[in-house]
Amino acid sequence: MKDGEEVLGIRMTVLNAQLQKLAFAFVARFHEDRKQKLSLILDSERWTSAEIPVEFQSFVDSVFANQTFLVPLPRMKSEEVMNGQASASNTSLHVSSPKAVVPSLVVNGENYLVVGTVVLLLRMLGEYIALTAKLPLSMNISGDILQKVVELLRLFNTKTCQLVLGTGALQSAGLRSISMKNLVLSSSCLQLVALSIPVVCDDLMKQLSAKQLHLNRNFDSLLRDYDSHVEEIEKKLVQVLDTQLLTHFSRWEAVVPVPSASFRASIASIKRLHDTVCEMLPAANSQRLFRSIFVLFKRRLKQQIGKLNIARDGGPQHDVVTGEIAFFTGELRSLKSFHRIDDNFSDVWER
Repeated sequence: MKDGEEVLGIRMTVLNAQLQKLAFAFVARFHEDRKQKLSLILDSERWTSAEIPVEFQSFVDSVFANQTFLVPLPRMKSEEVMNGQASASNTSLHVSSPKAVVPSLVVNGENYLVVGTVVLLLRMLGEYIALTAKLPLSMNISGDILQKVVELLRLFNTKTCQLVLGTGALQSAGLRSISMKNLVLSSSCLQLVALSIPVVCDDLMKQLSAKQLHLNRNFDSLLRDYDSHVEEIEKKLVQVLDTQLLTHFSRWEAVVPVPSASFRASIASIKRLHDTVCEMLPAANSQRLFRSIFVLFKRRLKQQIGKLNIARDGGPQHDVVTGEIAFFTGELRSLKSFHRIDDNFSDVWER
């Protein structure tokens, strides 16, 4: 357009305005299509981990190695999803294939189990960035695309919260319950998408004018929302385990034999959660979660010691408590997420 104006020696104001109007209309339609597709597939998501095509892992490798979504997009394995033709009875995203699949996505050396919808979302981000790169800067449309990308990412976060923490998937996808595994998997999905946010932010910020640079605050707010959601999931996991611990400790009376059924049951509950979490979450997140659980366990033990009025006097009940603690800490040492946790129990005797 600029070259044409130079050749003709005139400003094509009306034509420029019309082209910009068409560009904004196209982007709006592009965005609405992807919002509807993402919402529809999320509603049918059963929150079980998907097998990932190796081709898609290569795409993710390129994105994070080059710190840009402006890389070749992977092909979609599902024609229904690619063409937006998912029916009400079959709307889940199937990304598995009999050949060349991996059980999780690897980013920065960490494994992330994800649902199929995350594969769709990451590919969509690549589509938005590819679109931005194709449109001339003179169209002044990059700021609009940025806000639409933020809206799409916020939609994923909000609906995931409604479906998993808010138990909406019981109705929308027919789940019988929201299990710990569902909760941990949703956290893994959120954390992986959150890793992509700074990358897509940098891609879009390069297309903005100096007057539009303040729009990066949208991504800062978005990241805080994702982090807050992950923390809420961790709190829910701790709350679920706390309910189990309260049940176990309500039956504990500090009598032989040691270990008691209550302590065995407590360890079994913690191990079940540990096995689920370590399979799905990065090590740092697992350790943070289990530090909270360790503090919680000591709090419940301290409360029961006080309720039973057990003194630190070397008597029979004191010996039982010491034996129970020795059993508990010995079992914890076999769990990798507890390797760096201080196992000092002296504070359970404080009144």
